[in-house]
Amino acid sequence: YQQLRFRQGLVNALEIHDQYVVFEDGHTLRYDQLVVSLGSEPEFYNIEGLADHALMLKTVPEALMVRDRIDDLVKKLENSEYKLGRIVIGGAGATGVETASELVNSINCHCEKLKLCHGKIEVTLLEAGPNVLGPFPSVLQKWALKRMIELGVNVQTNTVITKVESDNLITKEGNIPFDLCIWTGGVRPNSILSTWGIPKDARGRIIVDEYLKVTGLENVYALGDNTAFTDKNTDKLAPG
Repeated sequence: YQQLRFRQGLVNALEIHDQYVVFEDGHTLRYDQLVVSLGSEPEFYNIEGLADHALMLKTVPEALMVRDRIDDLVKKLENSEYKLGRIVIGGAGATGVETASELVNSINCHCEKLKLCHGKIEVTLLEAGPNVLGPFPSVLQKWALKRMIELGVNVQTNTVITKVESDNLITKEGNIPFDLCIWTGGVRPNSILSTWGIPKDARGRIIVDEYLKVTGLENVYALGDNTAFTDKNTDKLAPG
């Protein structure tokens, strides 16, 4: 591994024509080939209060915070401080469906150990569109919905969130109170890309071809959630 060098730092700028990146501390690093894989950030869709009152699942610390909040909720139920614990998950893509299903399984096991009655914690999965797992084939959508209902997840599609308060979701269909809100409703490319002069689509994702080469650039590639790759077989954007 003598040919591998690692450098950790915040990249502030990209100079395409001179082929170097600029770090926050002012140092630069030249390249012959560049691969951009900066990932994504949560997409809040300008929903008022969402970033302030919902928990995310993008990092390990955020996941640990969700776990701690659920533990606290269970303790309050055990001590009869709460009669019902309400967990709401916003967004029924892959992350939302997986999170809701795993939470129900985990909570049921947790409640059995603490001798709590099942049904004291309600998990609700909200989706603005008509189906869960929107980008996936309909057979998978139907199977996932059936399975979640069997597990006890309360699934509500066609439910558009317009505002989030400290303990209440406001939707076009009515209000949904909660004790814990988890947002899994979408991602957007790393915001640093907005300052880079490379081809991007309307959502700020780097446009690449079938070789993941950035459009119009010979030595710059991109992959992952920060890219927009159109599958020629379906003429649709592939999932990140």
